[in-house]
Amino acid sequence: PVKAAGHAKYSNDIQTPNTLFAKLLTSPHGKAKVAKLDVEPAKQVPGVQGVHIFRDVGSDLKCDGELIAAVAAERPEQAL
Repeated sequence: PVKAAGHAKYSNDIQTPNTLFAKLLTSPHGKAKVAKLDVEPAKQVPGVQGVHIFRDVGSDLKCDGELIAAVAAERPEQAL
């Protein structure tokens, strides 16, 4: 009855202090090269706490889903 009444708690309903949300940029191709990467716009978004680059421009990517960059922010919509 709790779920049917709309009173159930889910992980998205829980707010913990100092939680950061991450967005990962991954390779959509199995074999590719990073041609361009500009993280400056992401750093300027209010609420963004950090940007990490895993692969620099010119890096060879060997598999689909390989990490390129990540953004950590206070709210999910800020981690563009």
